[in-house]
Amino acid sequence: MAKKFTVDDMLTTMKLTDRVYVLMEAYSWDHRFPIGVIVGDTKAFVLDSGYGLAGNIREYIEKNITDKPLVCICLHGHLDHASGAILFDERYLNERDWPTLEEGLKIERRLKMMSSFALGDPDIEEFCRNHAIDCTGVTFKNVDDGDVFEDGDLKLEVIAMPGHSKGQIAVNIPSEKYCFVSDAILKRTHFDNASREDIGAYAAVVENFINRVAADTILINGHEQSYVGGYGWPLTMDLAKDLKTACEDVYNGRVEGDAVKPEFFPGQWEQRGKTFTHVVGKASLLYSERIFK
Repeated sequence: MAKKFTVDDMLTTMKLTDRVYVLMEAYSWDHRFPIGVIVGDTKAFVLDSGYGLAGNIREYIEKNITDKPLVCICLHGHLDHASGAILFDERYLNERDWPTLEEGLKIERRLKMMSSFALGDPDIEEFCRNHAIDCTGVTFKNVDDGDVFEDGDLKLEVIAMPGHSKGQIAVNIPSEKYCFVSDAILKRTHFDNASREDIGAYAAVVENFINRVAADTILINGHEQSYVGGYGWPLTMDLAKDLKTACEDVYNGRVEGDAVKPEFFPGQWEQRGKTFTHVVGKASLLYSERIFK
């Protein structure tokens, strides 16, 4: 008999501090997208908004975390991070990512890709088809480097981190010693479709981040927090330092001994060239062989 999935099967909550929660949007054991919920005195801030196929995250937050007014801040505009934003009345996203939204958030595109996230589970796929959020016409207010969202003594500081997308940002919460970085800082960072110059420039982006965030801050990124207790939790600022060094190494050609990464999808090497992995400490940087040609 097919399992009857509910929203509570797809969404779970972790409380990190009295103010900081992580809402986990799960499509399989391997594909879970963390959404931050930061509770202030009079309102709460939702950081990223998921893939938009796991049910109404606004209703879930209001029922399970807080009934305060909600402000959604998307850290970048890709479909697995911005597709639930239309559920919120007040929405922010850096304007550099606005041009990709109409095509990128289409419900047909998300449903087509959903099968890989669900690892082919037909029951989850059926649930997602029945609970898909239509993002047509979604609009945002701009948010950019140096912006600060305040509520009482709570402050959320915005740091621009262009690279993964043009409008990628991080949101630092100094009082809580947590920083949400979405896909800006991952243990496995993909630059396999980037140029050598892009990779070198990103080293400076990460260095700016390191200079603005306290050394004892815990990072919460857009994918790897799904493995709490078993996959590198917690992620510290050492990961940012290792990623900066990895970018510098690849840009300067210090890549002797790097391993070839198998194709993720058929024809990937034909499109992008063979992908290599450069490892520094906790950070793995994936790059194309073509950057040196």
